[in-house]
Amino acid sequence: MKFYTAMPKTLKPFYQTELNKATTLLQQGKLQECWRHYERAHILGQRYPLQHSYVHWLMLKFGIKIKAQKKF
Repeated sequence: MKFYTAMPKTLKPFYQTELNKATTLLQQGKLQECWRHYERAHILGQRYPLQHSYVHWLMLKFGIKIKAQKKF
């Protein structure tokens, strides 16, 4: 099994686009669409530890945010 340390430059723009779309949709309150883009970024970053971990962090923050919103 090969250990990947850096995302290829050719893949990085697609990954970043998904994160940007997720951020915009989150700000607009479009939570289902936002989550879909987090999932896509997660798939793109799956082989790359930094990108993969970062998407997991964003997904965790997303979950905390929507859980907090449901309490009020």
